[in-house]
Amino acid sequence: MSENGNLKDVVVRIGGEGGEGVMSAGEILTYSAARSAYRIFTFRTFPAEIKGGLAMYQFRVSPYDIFSMGDKLNILMAFNQEAFDNYSSALAEDGVLFYDPAECKPSDSFTKKKYEVPLRELAMASGTHLAKNMVATGFLTAILGIPVEESEKQIIDKFKRKGEKLLQQNLTAFRSGIEYAQKYLDELERFRLGKPEGKDKRIILSGNQAIGFGAIAAGCKVAVGYPITPASPILEFLARHLPKFGGKVIQNEDEISALATCIGASFAGAKVITPTSGPGLALMTELITYASMAELPVVIVDVQRAGPSTGMPSKTEQTDLYHVVFGGPGEAPRIVIAPAHVSDCFYQTVRAFNLAEEYQMPVIILSDQVLAYQTEAIPKPDIESVKIINRLEPDYESLNSYLRYKITESGLAPIAVPGHPGFEYIAPGLEHNERGAPNYTPKVHTEMQKKRFRKLEVLAEKLENENDDYYEVMGAEILIIAWGSTYGAVREAIKKAEMNGIKVSHYHPRILNPLPKRKIKNIIGSYDKVIVVEQNYNGQFANILRTFVDYNPIKLNNYGGIPFTSEEIYNKIIEVAR
Repeated sequence: MSENGNLKDVVVRIGGEGGEGVMSAGEILTYSAARSAYRIFTFRTFPAEIKGGLAMYQFRVSPYDIFSMGDKLNILMAFNQEAFDNYSSALAEDGVLFYDPAECKPSDSFTKKKYEVPLRELAMASGTHLAKNMVATGFLTAILGIPVEESEKQIIDKFKRKGEKLLQQNLTAFRSGIEYAQKYLDELERFRLGKPEGKDKRIILSGNQAIGFGAIAAGCKVAVGYPITPASPILEFLARHLPKFGGKVIQNEDEISALATCIGASFAGAKVITPTSGPGLALMTELITYASMAELPVVIVDVQRAGPSTGMPSKTEQTDLYHVVFGGPGEAPRIVIAPAHVSDCFYQTVRAFNLAEEYQMPVIILSDQVLAYQTEAIPKPDIESVKIINRLEPDYESLNSYLRYKITESGLAPIAVPGHPGFEYIAPGLEHNERGAPNYTPKVHTEMQKKRFRKLEVLAEKLENENDDYYEVMGAEILIIAWGSTYGAVREAIKKAEMNGIKVSHYHPRILNPLPKRKIKNIIGSYDKVIVVEQNYNGQFANILRTFVDYNPIKLNNYGGIPFTSEEIYNKIIEVAR
């Protein structure tokens, strides 16, 4: 609670049938709040069906900085019975339910406060029953105290291309929702947001958009992909914006040809990216090892979703780690990077391109469904300060014989761009000698494997001296290790623990392969208890740590398709601290 008794932040969930405009309502409210300088954090799930099924949009909004989607709901807006049945149990003790009495009847056992909001009736009065989501948008705009003019701007932007009649119907529905909310404003005053802390320069991005933005900033010139949930928005973002910077975007017939096209463009000298998800990554696996063998830079984005197989396309997990680190025929070095939050998606994507170019190998960005669609108002990236690394090219004026795969101390040799006489080379998937000619002798294979892995070892040695991902708390006896999108929930759980007298440190590596083994051993050795938090059944990163640094940590796993709350992690801290 703030000094005036209002909540410091409010967690709102809108639930209804797919196709009812749940996502549109959530997005308008989110963008309106963000453009009014509030901090936002979103989470959404939607059905795999084109229409129908249960859809949900959750947003947390606050005048202050926030790091996760929150724990219990303060407000549930139920468009239908299914939304009530599935989500009402997530309400906090003092949470409230808003529901459409024409579509939903709360059970007799429901004891929390509830308020009727005749969404369909008010929408029909505006001229179309399809505008019930705009009624809900207006109602929640009033309850939360979001500036009305900002929400109206968002509605106009969304509907202005669909005709004046439809626009006016939606604005009328929106205003009727605001009017209906007036009767509840005094009673629900605690949900009205306080003034935001400041109006610093921020931009509103999802994780997928931030990855696309990072690719452009890094100098990407070719993006190729095949549509797949939840990675498609990356290619869509690049299709809109990359051509403005001289780039090309191609939708291929499948994931195999998408990565093959990227590898060809990389051979020609371009920086390349291909986004996919688990099933698409499976199809790309042999080509990932080919890029490793041919020593060509390529960036692959794996936006993880719940599996196995086709799994749950619109739910989240962190289950592809083994695949991206070890998958493929033979042993093929690759770098794996896992961004922690939306802003991090931008910077880690730039880093991925830099590492791919510098170390001449595939780099896999490991995102997930939560981070993909998570929307935040982030500080505007400082493009001028972003360091860009380009691949090492030979001196084309040199008369020395060019050896593309020359064995060197670092494992690196210059990559020639086609079109320079005397610098032609073959980039085979077959084992080869220094010139690139196929060679299958044990001696050549041994030396070439050492060369390829030496590049990974050089990077691992550099990482030994980097500590940006280690948040040490003096006097702490517990360490949490986590990766990827669990970052925010972990940070808030640690803050709760600190308020209750328990000190906890946090190690959140961005690069998951290679690992700085000495650094990790030293960090782990400083604590009595180590918890590894991740969203998979087996505890994949915990098992990798056990393999590479000989330590068996405490595991906290979540594999239901829904992200961790800070409360779940905090409860584990309390359990371990006893």
